[in-house]
Amino acid sequence: MDLKQITTNYNQLIYDHELSKQSNEQIIEQMESDNLRRTQYDKDFKQLQQQLQNLLNKEKQMINELNQIRKENERLNDELRMMNIEHENIKTKIIDYEEQVEVESKFSVLYRTQMNELKDEINELSDKLRQTTNEQKNLEDERDNLSKQLEITNVKLKTESLNLNLLQEQCAELEKEKNIMIIEVEALHTDFNGRLALLDSEINTVRENSNYKKNRRT
Repeated sequence: MDLKQITTNYNQLIYDHELSKQSNEQIIEQMESDNLRRTQYDKDFKQLQQQLQNLLNKEKQMINELNQIRKENERLNDELRMMNIEHENIKTKIIDYEEQVEVESKFSVLYRTQMNELKDEINELSDKLRQTTNEQKNLEDERDNLSKQLEITNVKLKTESLNLNLLQEQCAELEKEKNIMIIEVEALHTDFNGRLALLDSEINTVRENSNYKKNRRT
């Protein structure tokens, strides 16, 4: 192989090297773009993780509120049962006193004073009965309101659970895409390094041959 052929090969290798450099620059630009995309994916993934944590905290808070409402509802039901028992006891006492008054009224004037006292006690118990009835109604209204709040909280909890599942799926998809991009970038790095090493080897070989020819001519 003469010097002209070596020079031609050398120029061709230089030209190929320039093309390879341009190709490598494009690959580097693509890698930088991929790195930017991966950074954005990481940022989006962290935001979704934060949203996921916020939803989990919100879910815990709503569960605590739900438990408190249930406890309050149980307490009101217990009070309502006690009021009902007291209400029945008062009604029974009134009936007993009325029967006693009726019996006592059949006796002489000697028992009139006692009968009046019993009437006064009946009136007092009647007032207490009305008051108890009003309190019972208030407790029933409060229990109904708590039941409605419990239903609304259950609906909100189901909605938050659906949102939580959706975010978890989105996080899994982003994680999968990020792993694929990492594999692609590593493959580009490997290919780039291999092509660069091969080109350097060819250039060194041509230079060595050129030097060898020059030395022989000398």
